[in-house]
Amino acid sequence: PRRPCGALATIPTLRESGVASAGSNWRAVIGPRGLSAAQVAYWEAVFARAVQSDNWKKAIEEEGWDGAFMGSREFARFLDAEYAEYRAILSDLGLARQ
Repeated sequence: PRRPCGALATIPTLRESGVASAGSNWRAVIGPRGLSAAQVAYWEAVFARAVQSDNWKKAIEEEGWDGAFMGSREFARFLDAEYAEYRAILSDLGLARQ
């Protein structure tokens, strides 16, 4: 975990407050079902370039965001892992659909 910056720099994290917690907040652009491989490759390249821009780098610094970028295949694996993790949590709480 990274220490928040900007407006949140002086606010204690949950962990610093004694709460054993780990979490993240991510952003994504997800296209509609049925995009061709060429379309996926095009948009992946557009966003890969965008995250290298000075404007994006400035925004992530000012907002204290993590600027990590994942391509479509890596992000699909990430989403599968997120789904499994949240499904397990909801199951433990008795809230998962059966």
